[in-house]
Amino acid sequence: MFENILKILSKTPYWIFLVFGYLIYLGIKSTKKRIVSITKLSIISVVFLIFSIKHLNFLWDISDFIAYIWLGTILIGIFFGWISFVGKEVIVDKKRGLVQIPGSYNVLFIVMFVFISRYIIGFISAITLDLTIEPYMIFLKVFVSSLPAGILLGRLLFIFKNHTYGPFKELYKIKEEL
Repeated sequence: MFENILKILSKTPYWIFLVFGYLIYLGIKSTKKRIVSITKLSIISVVFLIFSIKHLNFLWDISDFIAYIWLGTILIGIFFGWISFVGKEVIVDKKRGLVQIPGSYNVLFIVMFVFISRYIIGFISAITLDLTIEPYMIFLKVFVSSLPAGILLGRLLFIFKNHTYGPFKELYKIKEEL
């Protein structure tokens, strides 16, 4: 079995490992408190949502059931994204459009989940095309693309709530201290 895994990995283009390494770096970086632009967080969330919707277009028969699965998974993701910030200090600098986010392993786990899941789905699709049209594979593809988008949207909605109601603080001074 170990030989099969090595064979599979040896056929993987090198740039895949570079992307995975960079994503791991970003995930590790997110374990520490940081100050980021609300605009940047908004763009990332919207991009994930667009890719999730675009992924639905790659499914040949978008039935109502698949659309409900997608919407349900987005809503579950929003819930988990929201509660990941509940009880944590998320401070907004409304004037400069910055937000201080507490460190968490959530982003690292999300990155690893999405990347490894997509890698496995891509591998299965490459070796057995028949499996890609099976209902459980379609569900898995929709789930893997929509859950992270929902989580990022939930986090963004929590940040927008704080952008409206506070707590507020000037963050440019704190940024130099971090």
